[in-house]
Amino acid sequence: MKRKTLLFIAMCMAAMLSLQPLSVRASDGEISCPQEGAKIPGQGGGAKYTDLQSYSVNTSAVGQTVYAELGIYTKNGATKTSGTMYLERLDGSTWKIAATWPVSGQGSFSVQKMYTGTSGRRYRTKISIQVGSDNINATSNDVTVN
Repeated sequence: MKRKTLLFIAMCMAAMLSLQPLSVRASDGEISCPQEGAKIPGQGGGAKYTDLQSYSVNTSAVGQTVYAELGIYTKNGATKTSGTMYLERLDGSTWKIAATWPVSGQGSFSVQKMYTGTSGRRYRTKISIQVGSDNINATSNDVTVN
């Protein structure tokens, strides 16, 4: 698990340094860099934010363990971040909260939380955070637990 966390952090840092969107799916090792201007769910940043450089929010699953992952990259190391990260489960056609975690940090940081999922169910990560003066509400990709 430590190796996976380090890989996630390294990929997020590489994406930030190259200023190209990067999609990482830890469950199958897939890494893809889409064409410039392509929209990836759960990633953002750039000129429209005052304090935020970029962010990524991702969901992955290995076996029945679901990983909710968040990367925050600020323009200033003193910028404070606070808010909530949610893991949602699809029930019929409605996304319902399965778990919640507080998010708090300063400068650039990453968060990874684990949840034991149910086989055959779909999960996604959602964030509602404030990074300095910037408000971020975003949803990741969804994954199905094997």
